[in-house]
Amino acid sequence: MFNNQRQRPFIIRIGTQSAGILMLTIDPEEGIFIADRTILLHKIYLLRQYSDMGIGQKTMDFVQDWAKTHHKEWVWLYTMKKGSALGFYLKNGFEVIKKKLLDYPQAKETEREMLVLAKKV
Repeated sequence: MFNNQRQRPFIIRIGTQSAGILMLTIDPEEGIFIADRTILLHKIYLLRQYSDMGIGQKTMDFVQDWAKTHHKEWVWLYTMKKGSALGFYLKNGFEVIKKKLLDYPQAKETEREMLVLAKKV
């Protein structure tokens, strides 16, 4: 299913129920950090019925623990400047590193501004 050996997909579960997905990339080649010391947090997606239950926070704690266990120094990610996830990441100690424009021609101009966030773990 995944051709990239650096990608780590996880299913977020509550008991026996699938609540969402998490995707990490280990030592990504793109970015502004030293590749062999980082994790790129691609996705945390939760099904709507699992929102506001603390699952996002537990998932973020898992990501940071996983990074430490695997001797990584940084977790970084892209997020929309206007998106609701920004506050969550800032609350979790991530800092804005730089701005970036979404490189999809079909994207609305008002939705193209992205932020690169990072956190030392």
